[in-house]
Amino acid sequence: MKNKYVGDINDYHKYGLLRSIKQATGFDILVSWMLTPDDTSNDGGKTEYLKKPDRWRGFDPILFEELGFIIKMKKRSVSEVEKISSMSTFGFHSHYIHPEIASRKSWIKSLLEEVKKYELVFLDPDNGLEVKSVKMGGKNSEKYIYLCELEEIWKNNKSFLFFQHFPRINRDEFIVDLTLKISKLCFNSAVLTFRAANIVLVLALQPLHQKYKGEIILEIKEKWKDEFTIMDDKKNLF
Repeated sequence: MKNKYVGDINDYHKYGLLRSIKQATGFDILVSWMLTPDDTSNDGGKTEYLKKPDRWRGFDPILFEELGFIIKMKKRSVSEVEKISSMSTFGFHSHYIHPEIASRKSWIKSLLEEVKKYELVFLDPDNGLEVKSVKMGGKNSEKYIYLCELEEIWKNNKSFLFFQHFPRINRDEFIVDLTLKISKLCFNSAVLTFRAANIVLVLALQPLHQKYKGEIILEIKEKWKDEFTIMDDKKNLF
């Protein structure tokens, strides 16, 4: 996550989904920003939705207004998101990610210590799950969450949700493959994917938390209508 991304349409989807999960479950949720330095790309520019309140405001009016204020005041940073009322019930792990292995190990160690107080952690990497071409410790590795890290979170009995950009391949096939990877990694998990226009969010629920699966689906369908396509690890669509 880069500070320059704050307030774009992907953020509205991410935080809105988190708020719906919180509403449905009452979980204590930790947000791990997986911060990386800003760059010179044009990413994070999708803020036009804020000029179309008739289309977008109704999904989560408070969040919509508060993200709009951050953009208007030109204060795009996760520290500003941590202050708004719509995110006040979440905890935050605001460490930067660096590519070096030692730094990466320090990051996961601090995350595992912090998440002890929570039931679910949301991971917000720039790109999403690891890819074969980028090894941990290599160039651009800070933009990904790695399977070994998700496994450590899972073994600590925490459910997790992570952000994923779509690569330039068939999106349906990608989601099925992504779901399979997480299901294999996390023994006895229930996996749900939430697909929006440009992103997908992947939720792995611990056995103890799976009683909330129906409530999560219902809350998101009622609040966000058809803005998210929801699929489980058995390829059922909701």
